[in-house]
Amino acid sequence: VLSDCHGELPKGLRPTFPDKSVVKLVREKRHTYRIAEELHIPVPKTSFIASRDELGALLSAADGVEYPVLLRPEKNSSLFLSRYGRKALICNNADEVMQTYDSHEGFLGALLFQELIPGGENLLHNFIGVFNATSDPIALFMNRKRRSSKRFSACTLMESMWHETVLDMSVRL
Repeated sequence: VLSDCHGELPKGLRPTFPDKSVVKLVREKRHTYRIAEELHIPVPKTSFIASRDELGALLSAADGVEYPVLLRPEKNSSLFLSRYGRKALICNNADEVMQTYDSHEGFLGALLFQELIPGGENLLHNFIGVFNATSDPIALFMNRKRRSSKRFSACTLMESMWHETVLDMSVRL
């Protein structure tokens, strides 16, 4: 919300947060993944789907789809979580994908259709960084999920950790 009003702040106030255009690059996965690919940081194979017709075309494409796949909203993940109790869903075939899409409001109009990376959620690492005006890191924190009430839901216990590869990729991004 603050980033949306960045340009409306009183003159002389020095905000500690970026404007909306920068926040958008981080919050909207299509932008984050594009930048990561340009920097040769691996990302899951992802398609951005805006309609049921686009999803149907993807599922019937000649190159096929490898299952299982992960479906999650590109935007409004907190709204999706509050409505459905999880941030993402796994589907094992095309029929299941279409049923899931239909029963979850078309993922609020912006679906991420992704390859499922094997492994538990405890292998997902989070990076939180504070950078100065010249993009130098001034504060860094990393953690990983240790426990949640169910798969792809909100975390109930996190563990601090440090991983040099995560640090390198995150700072480059």
